[in-house]
Amino acid sequence: MSEEKMCPHCGSRETEVREGHYYCRNCGREFGRDKETNNGEPLKEKLTGLRFGIGNEKDGVLRIRIAKEAQTDEVVYEVYQAKNGFINKKADIMDTAVWNRLVNTLVDECFVCDWDRQYYPVNDGATLYQGVGWRLDLIVEGEDEITYQGIDAYPVYLARVRRLLAPYAAMVRK
Repeated sequence: MSEEKMCPHCGSRETEVREGHYYCRNCGREFGRDKETNNGEPLKEKLTGLRFGIGNEKDGVLRIRIAKEAQTDEVVYEVYQAKNGFINKKADIMDTAVWNRLVNTLVDECFVCDWDRQYYPVNDGATLYQGVGWRLDLIVEGEDEITYQGIDAYPVYLARVRRLLAPYAAMVRK
């Protein structure tokens, strides 16, 4: 944990390592602690899937679902794109090692567990918004889903998450 990380709360790079996690000198918030389930188990080990969606009526909607099957330990992904009245979809099996890297990146590098749950812009009356909604659901074995969402406002690491999922999104782009 020696390199400076961007604070998922305020976007500042004025961060430092403190006792195995990060502290933001700009907003005073901590992030990057190991996350546990309600039962005290490591969250990364109990994360069994995710759903991600982004889009609006004008530009179309993209949905990605990735799920680890309990009986087989296979990881299945489904990607859907709806645009201009057409739907394109793709489904296949993801390598378990790829899933594990994705989970580690989301939790340890994108600090998704430290995100706010909702993101909405301040209505200043002067800005014309695009109405782009997004949602990320983390599916945790035996617990409620963890949902992050917003319209026209985004966590600082959402672009990185989109880059992680871009190879799947590309499968359905026309």
